[in-house]
Amino acid sequence: EKMRKTIVELEEAKEETVRMTNEKLATYAEKVKSSLEKVEKESGALKKEDLRKEVRKEVRENVAEERRKRRAIAFGLKVEDNKLESEVLEMLSKLKVRAKPVRVERMRKRSEEDETCKPVIIEFETEKEKWEAMERKGDLRLEGRWRNVFLELDLSREEREKRRKRVMERKEERKRKETPTKVPGQQETQEVKKPGEEESEKK
Repeated sequence: EKMRKTIVELEEAKEETVRMTNEKLATYAEKVKSSLEKVEKESGALKKEDLRKEVRKEVRENVAEERRKRRAIAFGLKVEDNKLESEVLEMLSKLKVRAKPVRVERMRKRSEEDETCKPVIIEFETEKEKWEAMERKGDLRLEGRWRNVFLELDLSREEREKRRKRVMERKEERKRKETPTKVPGQQETQEVKKPGEEESEKK
């Protein structure tokens, strides 16, 4: 009787888990399907093993993309790692963000000698919850404790490179607008003073 009760509880827990994750699984399944269709179109001469690698690569990239949509990156959070989660929760509470992250983790250091303050990954349950935090990120400047903390989107390497190029282009554009253009052949005009004016100015 006790074992039967345990089995029933396990089955109920299993059904609840499936129900809660059904929407996510459907999203991933759709992503996998689109990945397969894309690879099939581009894989005319690929070998079977190469095809498997391409499919796995596409699936990994799509799963990573789905996670990035739900994540924000915090720069400048200088607290010990064992206090990181409570610090993020308090910061979000100050921003009046109702959603709580499902994962808070600092990015790994490249080496033991690396003493830079690494960014912090803040992952939410949904993309909507992430945007709730991003829309209020400007308010951090009003909080003395977190005025040097910045929330940014979690971008892929390609997206970061494109963003960097856009920033550089905007800087160059501003620089060109601020620099006065000189017409070829035009000489700078100097003020010519009349005789006696220099003497009067000295007096």
